[in-house]
Amino acid sequence: MFRTLYAVIFDLEGTLALLDGDEAALRRSGAVEAVEFLRQQGIEVPDEFVDKYLEALTFAQRKSALEQEEHLATDTLVFLLQFYGYAHLDPALIQEAVKRTFAPLARAYVLDAETKSVLRTLKDLGMRVGILTNTQDDAFTRDVVQRLGLDALVDMVVTSVSTPDRARKPNVEAWTPFWDAWDVLPYEAVMVGDDLVEDILGALNASMWTVWLRRAPAGSELERAIRPDATITRLSDILSIIERWERKGEENTSDAEP
Repeated sequence: MFRTLYAVIFDLEGTLALLDGDEAALRRSGAVEAVEFLRQQGIEVPDEFVDKYLEALTFAQRKSALEQEEHLATDTLVFLLQFYGYAHLDPALIQEAVKRTFAPLARAYVLDAETKSVLRTLKDLGMRVGILTNTQDDAFTRDVVQRLGLDALVDMVVTSVSTPDRARKPNVEAWTPFWDAWDVLPYEAVMVGDDLVEDILGALNASMWTVWLRRAPAGSELERAIRPDATITRLSDILSIIERWERKGEENTSDAEP
């Protein structure tokens, strides 16, 4: 049983799960599927609506990143439909259209080959294991987690939709639900992610231990500015790193004892 580290929190997309397919094509396919559904419900939108919808979702995503506060896909669709003269639509209809928007993307995610073994090992070692991810739609993320079988391997899944004030990484408030639920302090937890800004910078600011999963170069300037505690190129490397940190923590604890 570990004495100094008690939890590991992972990013989802790009860390535990990888996209198998062209993201732009999958997003367009989803937008087309959503528009077809809306038309079936008697909502007549022009052909340009697909492009406008994709542009609106991209704008909302960029705005969310800038403000570190999540803007929901449902709100984006509601606002766009109002522009085309459709107001006060049934929220269930909007949610179903958004579900269809993200369905092709959700189906395209596959697990990293080492994900399940790493999560099981951490659980066997007595660690709390969680997922923290930014998303425009909570249901989409929950669908990916369940379809890939991750819900049975982690203790807690937090999305930017479910955080206080919809805080999204790198906002330090995004990690608050874990501290509240687990009675764990930030310096007793490790954050693992593939994004230097969202995952690593945010966790550093929250006083967590950080491990950058380097899937691809982030750019020399960014890599000089943001320095994770450790860098790995495969998920399983996290195990030896945590073990090394734990040994060091135990040695420091022993030295401090009278």
